[in-house]
Amino acid sequence: MRTLLVEDDSLQRAALEEGLRRLGLDVTAVPDANAGLVAHLRQPFELLVIDMVLPGMDGLKLCQKVRSIRGGDHPYILMITGRGSARDLTKVLDAGADDFLVKPIDDTLLLTRIRIAERHLVTNARHRQAREALARSEVDFRRVIERAPLGIIAYCEGSIVYVNAAAARALGHERNALLGLPLIDLVPRRHREATRKRMERFERTDVPPPPIESEFLRRDGSRMTAWVIPMTRAMFDGARASFLMFEDITERKAAERELRLTQFAIDHAADPAFWVNRAGRVCYVNHAACAALGYPRARLLTMAVTEIDPALKEDKLGWAAIETSGSRKVESHFRASDGKLFPVEISTNVLRFDGEEYLVAFARDLTERKRMQASLQKADRLASVGSLAAGVAHEINNPLAYVLANLELLSEDLSQLELPASSGFDQTVHRTLQEAAEGANRVRRIVRDLKSFARADDEVLQSVDLHEVIDAAIDIADNEIRHRARLEKDYGQIPAVLGAPGRLTQVFLNLLVNAAHAIPEEAYGDQFIRVSTWAERGYVYVDISDTGSGIPEDIVDRIFDPFFTTKAQGMGTGLGLSICHGIITGIGGEIKVHSRVGEGSTFTLMLPAADVPVMRRHDPSNVQEEAASEPLHILVVDDEPSIGAGIKRALSSHVVEVAGSGREAIEACEGDDFDLVLCDVMMPDVSGMDVFRHMNETKPGFGERFIFMTGGAFTPKAREFLESVDNEHIEKPFSIRELRKIVGRRAGRRSA
Repeated sequence: MRTLLVEDDSLQRAALEEGLRRLGLDVTAVPDANAGLVAHLRQPFELLVIDMVLPGMDGLKLCQKVRSIRGGDHPYILMITGRGSARDLTKVLDAGADDFLVKPIDDTLLLTRIRIAERHLVTNARHRQAREALARSEVDFRRVIERAPLGIIAYCEGSIVYVNAAAARALGHERNALLGLPLIDLVPRRHREATRKRMERFERTDVPPPPIESEFLRRDGSRMTAWVIPMTRAMFDGARASFLMFEDITERKAAERELRLTQFAIDHAADPAFWVNRAGRVCYVNHAACAALGYPRARLLTMAVTEIDPALKEDKLGWAAIETSGSRKVESHFRASDGKLFPVEISTNVLRFDGEEYLVAFARDLTERKRMQASLQKADRLASVGSLAAGVAHEINNPLAYVLANLELLSEDLSQLELPASSGFDQTVHRTLQEAAEGANRVRRIVRDLKSFARADDEVLQSVDLHEVIDAAIDIADNEIRHRARLEKDYGQIPAVLGAPGRLTQVFLNLLVNAAHAIPEEAYGDQFIRVSTWAERGYVYVDISDTGSGIPEDIVDRIFDPFFTTKAQGMGTGLGLSICHGIITGIGGEIKVHSRVGEGSTFTLMLPAADVPVMRRHDPSNVQEEAASEPLHILVVDDEPSIGAGIKRALSSHVVEVAGSGREAIEACEGDDFDLVLCDVMMPDVSGMDVFRHMNETKPGFGERFIFMTGGAFTPKAREFLESVDNEHIEKPFSIRELRKIVGRRAGRRSA
C-alpha cells in the first residue's frame, strides 16, 4: 500500500517510517505539508499519515486540501497528534481525517489502525467501483444500483426521488412510502444540521463530501448506524439528482464497541491477564501483568509461560483438564524480573479465536493475603495462649501456695530451735529460706501480673496506679530486656490514670518487648531502655526510650497500621502497635513516636488522669495477726493434698480437718457442724461452688461460714460466682500470716 508520511521531526519521521515499512507498506516520507501535497498531486497515495503540528501549513489544512481535490475522498488519512483533548480530536475529524493516533505511539495500536485503513480502502474501492458503474450508463446504472447490496438513495432539492430495494429493507419502509419524503426526516435531530450542510455543499459544488458515519431513523423508531458515502450528481428522470450510498453498520459498531470495552476492561483489570498458545508462548498480557512482573509488554510477548511460572512444565499446562471442566483454579508462584518469586492464584479457561486455541489466565497476587493469613493465624495462636494464661496461672498457684506455706512454717520451726550461735548454721539456714521465699514471691508476682494481663478484655475502666502497671509489664518482659540492655526508671509524682490494668499492661509489655527487640543482643553494655513518667495539665505522660536501631522515616507513619511489621517472618504479627494505639486512643489518650535511624526511638503516651484515687491491692506483708481467741472447728477443702496439709499445720491452734474433694466436703459438712470452711473454688468433679450451693440448700445459712480459696478464677462461671456471693475469698498463693489473720478475725467475731 503506497503511503505518504508527513512529519517535520526527523527522529520521529525516521522511527515512524521504519515502523510502517515493517508493516509491509511502501512509504514516502516528507518533512512538511507543501512537500506532501506536491507528492500527492503528482501521484496520489492510498494512505496518508500526517502530523497535526507542521511548520507553515499544519496537518489540518493539508487534510482539507487533499479532501477538496478531485479524488480527495479516496485516500485514508491518519492524523498523528500530541494533543488528546476532546476539542482537538473533534478538529481532527472535522478536517476530514478518518482516524487519529495520540503520541507517544504504541506499536500495537499503530498496527491496529493500519489494518483498519486497509479494510477501509478495500471497502472504498468497492464503493468507487459501484459509483463508476453508475456513471457509465443510466440503464446500467439503474440495473446495478437496484441489485446493489448496499442502500442507495437519490434525492432532488432535498426530497427522495429513488431508493433501491436494499435501502428500503434497511429503513423498514415500503419503497413508495419513502418517495417524496424529505431526506432530512430520516436523520435524527442531532445530525440534521450537519447533514443539511453536506447536502447543500454537494449540490452546490458537485464534489461528493467525504464519507461519514451517521444515523438513520427506521420506521419503528429505532436508530440505524450507517456509513454514508455521497457518490455522484447525475440526471435522473430528467432532473439532476444527488446519489448517496450507505451501509448498515449497526451490528458491527455494537460488536466493535463491545470488543473495545472488553479490551479496555482487560487492559485495565487489577489482576494480571495472559493469553498463552498451544506452544506455551505468551501472546497477550495486560498492564497489570507488566507491572506485577516488572517487564515491558514487548519483552513478555517473547517469553514462554514457563519463564514466568518456573514450576509449570509445558506438558502440565492443564489444557485437557480445563477443556473437560471448563475452567481451572490453582495456586503457584511467578518469577518477577528481579528474580523474586511471589505467590499467585491462577484462574484459567480455554478460548478459541480466529481458528486457534488459547489458554486465558488471570492471576491474583497472594502475597498480601498469605502474609495476612499468617499474621491472623499467629494472632489466633496468641489469643489462645492469652485465654489459657489464667488456667496456667491456676496450675502454678496451687503448688506455689504450699511451697510458700512450707517455707514460712519451716522458718517458724527453725526459730524455735536452740542452736549454738557460734556455728553460724542458724544464720545460713535463715538466709537460705529467705532467698527461697523471695524467689517464690517473685514467681507469685509474675503469675499475678500474668493473670491480670490475661483478663484484659474483661476489665472496665477504673483508676489505675500506672507505676504498678509498668512494673508488672517489666516483670513479665524482664527476660527479653536483661539480655540486651539495662532498664532505667525515672518515675515522677503522678496521679492515678483512667484505664483497665490488664489492657494497659498489654500496652507497656508490647512497647518494652519492641524496645528490647530493637537492640541487638551483641550490643549489650552501652544500651539501655528508659521509662520516664510525669504529670502535666490533667494528663500523665510516659516515655519509653531505647538506644536501638530506630525506625526509617519513610515507614514511621505506618507503624500503627494493622499487620504492618518490619520484623522477620515469624517474629511479629504486625498487630502489636496497632492494638496499643487502639487501647490508648480508646480511653481518650494519645501515643506518638519519635525515632532516628541508628539512634533509637521514643514512644510517648499521654493518658487522662483519673478523678478518684486508685484502689490499692491487698499486700499480705502488711497483715497483722489477730489476738488469740477460742479455737475453731475448721474444714479445709482442696484437691491438692499438700495445700490441705500445709493449712492444717499452719492453723495448729485450731481443730482442722481436711477434705480432698468436693464429695468428701459435702459428707463432712453433713456429718459435723464446722465453724469455718476454707474451700477451694476450682476442683474436679464437684467444685467448691457446688459444695456451697448444696450446703446452703440442706443447711440454710451454713454458706456464710465459707471462705473461698482460688488459684485464679479463670473461667467465666467461676468469676461470675465470686462476684455474686458476699463471702470472703483469698487468692493463692497466700501467706501463713494472711491466712491466720482471716481465721483469727472469724474466731474473734464468734467469741463476741
